[in-house]
Amino acid sequence: DDVGGNPTVPFIWDGSFTILPPYDSHTGNFPSVFSDDGTTLAGNSYTSSPSFAWVWTSGTGYVLVAPPGGADGLGFTAISNDGNSIAGSTSLSNVTVHGFVWTRTGGLVDVGVLPAHVGPYAESQLFDISDDGSKAVGMSIDGSSNSLAVLWDGSTLTSLGYLVLNGSENTDTQATSISGDGSTVAVVGTTSDFANQQQPMTWTSGGGLVDLATTTVVGSVTTGPLCDWVHGFPQFRTAMSYDGSRFTGFYNGGQYIWKPTTVSCECG
Repeated sequence: DDVGGNPTVPFIWDGSFTILPPYDSHTGNFPSVFSDDGTTLAGNSYTSSPSFAWVWTSGTGYVLVAPPGGADGLGFTAISNDGNSIAGSTSLSNVTVHGFVWTRTGGLVDVGVLPAHVGPYAESQLFDISDDGSKAVGMSIDGSSNSLAVLWDGSTLTSLGYLVLNGSENTDTQATSISGDGSTVAVVGTTSDFANQQQPMTWTSGGGLVDLATTTVVGSVTTGPLCDWVHGFPQFRTAMSYDGSRFTGFYNGGQYIWKPTTVSCECG
């Protein structure tokens, strides 16, 4: 935070500190994503109002990313390995409006919402991006706040659907992460049973959605339930391996690591 009138500034550590100057004359400068190759940092800076989004490299310095018309701010959530593509969401009066992907060559592209969701109060958000920046995932939300997990492939926003689990349609879904190679998407859905607890799934183009809260089939391998389902609330919000074969998450009884042959649970 801003302490004693001094600006909050980003830094990069590579064996020693590189302190970046404040963007413009702003007092709050906060990085949010950093590329794997170490070249690109992106974040927001603040005066009293509004916030400004920026992308920084040692060669270009700060490059301002202006929000699209109708929005008054934007935030970054994920960045490609080389820093050339960044996913995020815009906002209007601190309310999420639409997901976007920004690239160095194409600028900011608003991904919009699913065709079935077009209308007043429809929104979208993007949470993660593949290593090469070609795909991004998140959710599209209709005017009644019902969400569907989505995949953006650079030109089209596609619904990843939902499952009927335990007799209830899992119609509120969101894609929280994508593997580095873009082959596998982690999806969380909510049903009306189990007191609206969340259920974890994965999605691939060849296999569609697979429920991990019950018996899991991956290729020729079948595993049992994901941890102890009575604990409830399993989620994906941590990390996934490059090929999507392993990922981590948490539920309200502890943490888990999922592999094609085993589920390792650590109950709290």
